[in-house]
Amino acid sequence: MKTETCLEIQAYVDGELDLARRASVETLCSEDPTARRLLEDLASFRDCIQGHEPEFSVPETREFYWNQIQRQLKSTPSPSAPTLSPWLGWVRWLVPVAGLAAVAFLITLPRSEAPVSRTLASMTPASMEASSVVYRSEADGVTVHWIN
Repeated sequence: MKTETCLEIQAYVDGELDLARRASVETLCSEDPTARRLLEDLASFRDCIQGHEPEFSVPETREFYWNQIQRQLKSTPSPSAPTLSPWLGWVRWLVPVAGLAAVAFLITLPRSEAPVSRTLASMTPASMEASSVVYRSEADGVTVHWIN
């Protein structure tokens, strides 16, 4: 049986079909034993679910609970504004000012440019194409040898 046919039978059981399609499913189920068996299984399953679905009820009405919530909100004192200690007021302004001062200090520091020294190594007779460049930075404490 095709998937579309199974879905048609399921829609029939759920009551979702129009009259013309309901009639075609009824004739199909009367002629085809597989379709009839599927219809019976789906109807049995639907009845089982509907018959054993638990019912939940709340002993009080919805308004009762909302009124309790509103009463509690009205009776609860609103929190007052926290009082700040005098030191906390200073710290609140001092931290951004100190950060700004540190940035200004770093910007105004004098910059010393380290001289770049490049020398070519002496050429050996074995390899006349070999050369090297040496970079030395005393400020950074770095020496780099580049050998070609």
